[in-house]
Amino acid sequence: MQNLVIAASAACMAAMLYWRYRSDALNARNGRGNIFNDCSALLTQVSETRETIGFPTLRGSVEDYPVMFEALVDTLSMRKVPPLWLTITVTGKQRTPGSLDVLVRPQNTEFYSPGWGWNGALPIPADWPQHAMVKYQGMPVSLEDLGNFVPELFSDEKVKELLITPTLVRITYLIKQGDRGEYLLMRNAAFDGLPIPKEAVSGLLHAAIDLRKKLEGALRT
Repeated sequence: MQNLVIAASAACMAAMLYWRYRSDALNARNGRGNIFNDCSALLTQVSETRETIGFPTLRGSVEDYPVMFEALVDTLSMRKVPPLWLTITVTGKQRTPGSLDVLVRPQNTEFYSPGWGWNGALPIPADWPQHAMVKYQGMPVSLEDLGNFVPELFSDEKVKELLITPTLVRITYLIKQGDRGEYLLMRNAAFDGLPIPKEAVSGLLHAAIDLRKKLEGALRT
């Protein structure tokens, strides 16, 4: 009899855990799928690629510049509540010379940053963030063409990276922090299911577009 009670209790516990897993998976899928609902209003010719459980990728254009929004979960930093990085990528209309990767507070866990594999390094200008890694591949972007863009961009401490290549500009931004309780208890990277407000990213988007315009305009001067 006692064995039957134990078996029944174990079965009940397993059913509860399975229900919790299914409920959490459904909530995560629904919440993650809605993350760019508000941001899509910033773009024209909008398309979205949805993953089964992961975050979608939003594509569109602004002033005929192709734009892509991605949300990246970072679980590589030990003993740290996982952050959610938003990358805003603006593809240029023509190639520009040089490359640059400015990564602040580097920890060698930034899987999204190509700078770790790049072969050139620059000294950090006095008015730039000092706890940073400044790398380039082949040849650097002209710092004169950047003007005050870098210190102004990184005055927002949530900005993590500025990447410039001959074909694109990309800004990486801390958009959400994981739920601390969920992470400590279950080691899950759980985030609120709210869409990212377009007001939170509009300025970054237009800053990236303006920089791309400036770099391409420098070719004609």
